[in-house]
Amino acid sequence: MSKELPVAFVTHSVPGRVRIRIPTMRHQDEYFARLRDKLTAVPGLRRLTTNTRTASVLLEYTGEIEPLEALGSRLDAFTLGARPHPHSLSEWLHTFTTAPDDLVKQLSNGRIDMAGVTALVLTGFGISQIVRGHALPAGWTLLWNATNLVRDVGGKPEGGASK
Repeated sequence: MSKELPVAFVTHSVPGRVRIRIPTMRHQDEYFARLRDKLTAVPGLRRLTTNTRTASVLLEYTGEIEPLEALGSRLDAFTLGARPHPHSLSEWLHTFTTAPDDLVKQLSNGRIDMAGVTALVLTGFGISQIVRGHALPAGWTLLWNATNLVRDVGGKPEGGASK
């Protein structure tokens, strides 16, 4: 009788980058340490980040990697399942905004994304508020949020360890 592996699902995937979640392993430091050790041997892996708080694994790679279904099974680490229905407001918003983001990326050959568009809109509104004399709090708040959005999207993924 074989042991039952935890179920993982893909939360985000673009060429060269995929994030999976393994909800039943949340806060399981030992599991993620073993998983990190197993995944470091994956050919083409450029960077690996895990976060036990969110039960997520971020794989950044060059070229192609082994399909996740086969990888999880071969490493005896997880089975890949379908993403469950969003159960929080932030996950619902993420799901709701993924389709337009994918469409914008597809139409622009990956040069434009919704985070960039949103940052530009917030910047424009912020400058508009400042010019109208509403610098505090409206104008600066909009500019601050635009800056944070650009920094967050262009910066490092949340928590975890890097390869």
